[in-house]
Amino acid sequence: MLASKSTSTTIWRVPDDIRNSPECTKFFADHPYDANVLTTILAADLITAPEKRSTIYVVVHGESDKIIGMGAYPGKDNPPFLSEMPPGCGVLISEALYPLIRDDDVKGVNGAIEPTKEFVSRWRELAQGDATAIPDRSLDIMMAVSRANLRTPRKQIRGQVRDKDAVDVEEVLLLLNDFQEEVGLPVQATDDIMRRLKQRIARSELVIWESDDPIPAPVAIAGWRPPGSEGGFPRVGPVFTPKQFRGCGFATAATYAVTKLAFGMTTAEEVILYAEKENLISTRVYKNLGYETVGQSARYRNL
Repeated sequence: MLASKSTSTTIWRVPDDIRNSPECTKFFADHPYDANVLTTILAADLITAPEKRSTIYVVVHGESDKIIGMGAYPGKDNPPFLSEMPPGCGVLISEALYPLIRDDDVKGVNGAIEPTKEFVSRWRELAQGDATAIPDRSLDIMMAVSRANLRTPRKQIRGQVRDKDAVDVEEVLLLLNDFQEEVGLPVQATDDIMRRLKQRIARSELVIWESDDPIPAPVAIAGWRPPGSEGGFPRVGPVFTPKQFRGCGFATAATYAVTKLAFGMTTAEEVILYAEKENLISTRVYKNLGYETVGQSARYRNL
C-alpha cells in the first residue's frame, strides 16, 4: 500500500487522547514490535505532569481514516521515532514535524528502516542547505523473549541486584553518562533528568548489578520501560557495563534481572529490546537468555 491523496496526518499533544483512542489502541496491537517505542514514550508521558510534557505525536491516516503509521518527537535532545508505515508516509511525518521542531537542533531520527530513510531525505530538502553533514545510519535488531522462553544465565555470576532503596541516583547518572558518551549522546545532569531518574528508581525501572567485593561497587546497569497501551510489551534498555568490568557476565546478569522484573511487574507475555546489529557480543548475550530476533530498525545521526 502506498501513501495516496487520501493519506493525511494529524498532530496530537495530549497523551490521554492517544491512550483513550480505540483507533490508536488497535494500531499498537497490530504493531507490537515496531511501535513499541511509541507505547513506552506514551507511558512516560502519562506519568509526567501536564506542564512538563513536550511530546508531539504525528498520526498518519489512510483510507476511511484508518491509522496506518505513527511518529513521536519526545522533546529537545531526543530524536523522533517512526513506526512501520506505507511508502511515502515518512515524508509526511517529516513535513508535519519540520515547522514545529526545526529550531530544536534535531540530531537524528530512529525507527522503521524505510520510513526513517524517507524522513531524513525530506528533512534535508526542507532544511535547504542547513543540513551539511552526511547522515550516519546504524542498524539495530529488535529482539523479544516470552515468559516461557526466558532462560537463567548458564553460569553463576558473582554479585547481586542492589536493593532499590540503596541505589544512589548520582551513581546511576555516572553510569548513564558513560553509556551515552560511548554512543555519542552525552547526558546533562539537569534538575529534570535527576527528577526522572529518581522516579524510575522508585518505580523499580532501573537495576544496578553490584559486585560482591568487600566494598560492593556498581558494575552494570539495566533499565526497562512499561508499555503505554493495553497488550503492549515492556522494553528493556539501556543495558551497560563500563569497559573495566566487561567480560565477567555482569551485563547478562543485569539483563536477566531486569527482564524478570518487567515480567513480574506487568502481565505482558513478551519483553523486547534493541541491540546494535554489529554488536555480536551483546546479541549473543541476549540469545543465551532466550531472546530471538523479530525485526530491524535504523538510527540516523547528523540530519
